[in-house]
Amino acid sequence: MAGEPVSTEEWLGWIEEGGEYGDAGEAEMLVPMPDGWKHAPIGGELPFFATAEDLLGENFERTLKLFARSHASWIAPHSFADSVEPGGPYQAAYDELNRALGYRLRVSEAECSWENGRWAVSVTLENDGCAPLYFDWRPYLRLTDAAGNMQTIPLETDLRTVLPGEPAEAAAELPDLAPGEYLVEIGIIDPATGAPGIALAMDAPESGLWYALFSIRP
Repeated sequence: MAGEPVSTEEWLGWIEEGGEYGDAGEAEMLVPMPDGWKHAPIGGELPFFATAEDLLGENFERTLKLFARSHASWIAPHSFADSVEPGGPYQAAYDELNRALGYRLRVSEAECSWENGRWAVSVTLENDGCAPLYFDWRPYLRLTDAAGNMQTIPLETDLRTVLPGEPAEAAAELPDLAPGEYLVEIGIIDPATGAPGIALAMDAPESGLWYALFSIRP
């Protein structure tokens, strides 16, 4: 049961060391997979006897640590949505826990440089969550000129490898640009729609999930 110390510690022991699961009736039925969270999402269900007061109140720091160690991406079907009053005393803790689940991507640094006769953009991506993005969605730059003309350029990186606490670099060479000012933005494209589909944890101007990085004037 997610958030409950005894059962979570038991489950973490299975993940780290493997062992026997009683209902299966076979010894060593569970094999260790300590890095499984890096490749497939993990979720859990809250115990029905646990209350928001317990998990989000006096024991909130413990709850955060248990979910972080589990690398959980979701909580269902029994979740805090059933017990947290919107705007109530546990709303802030609920929001903080929600931000800690799954991936939470942002750009921590971005720069543009002139290299080998071309403009190049490099960004540092960070994941403040507890799990990676598990799907092959790609980050793109969008360049917009003063007349509103736009073009997109893919950034060379695999977001599935951007793990919590491990910053990753991504870069792209820009095409030849006519003189003028260009706004450079970043977005993560949903391949099903061709439009950005992920909100980034950034305090930056945003339009349609495109986030402003800087402006350049070739």
